[in-house]
Amino acid sequence: MSWWILPTTADIGIRAFSSTAVGAITECVLGLQSIQLEDKNPESLNNLTRFNGVWAVMIYNNDLERGLVKFLEEILYRGSVEDQWLVDLAVKIDEKSISAHVSWVKSD
Repeated sequence: MSWWILPTTADIGIRAFSSTAVGAITECVLGLQSIQLEDKNPESLNNLTRFNGVWAVMIYNNDLERGLVKFLEEILYRGSVEDQWLVDLAVKIDEKSISAHVSWVKSD
């Protein structure tokens, strides 16, 4: 649905809206990626080879809020440590995990 950067005294803030949990997670991820691309040219991603995969984090006691934080941490980890920059995703939530079929490019 929508997202925007939220002015805050914390390091970062994203306000995301959707009518579903899947949509809210998707919007949070897209907002996070946009913040990281803020001083770069996002169109340059279109010229890179795209790879596909499934990224997932476990959730416990159906705690979607903590699951969202863990999933965002996974996105940050893959981008900064594994050099896998997420470009697009399709999120799935079940009782034990948040997973996404992702499209990514090498960020090195």
